[in-house]
Amino acid sequence: MSTPNLDDCSQEERIAFCAALPVSGRVPRTLAARMFPGKPKGYVRAAEQLRAYAWNRRTAYECRMSGDNVAAQVYEHICDSIYLRLPA
Repeated sequence: MSTPNLDDCSQEERIAFCAALPVSGRVPRTLAARMFPGKPKGYVRAAEQLRAYAWNRRTAYECRMSGDNVAAQVYEHICDSIYLRLPA
């Protein structure tokens, strides 16, 4: 599983990425290893952070499309905080 650029991909690509991962709990090591083939330190946690980022970016987009810009900003702020914690 490759990780799309979650900021620049389409909403459909975000939905597909989210659907490929478990909604909660730990991301299985096999999925995380496909996202990070070199298995760097913290790769499972990074996959979980990307899942959270994708869900929040997806929700922010849906809020914007429905006209709820305040809620969209909340989800975008969550994305920013997740992004800052992602490993290089």
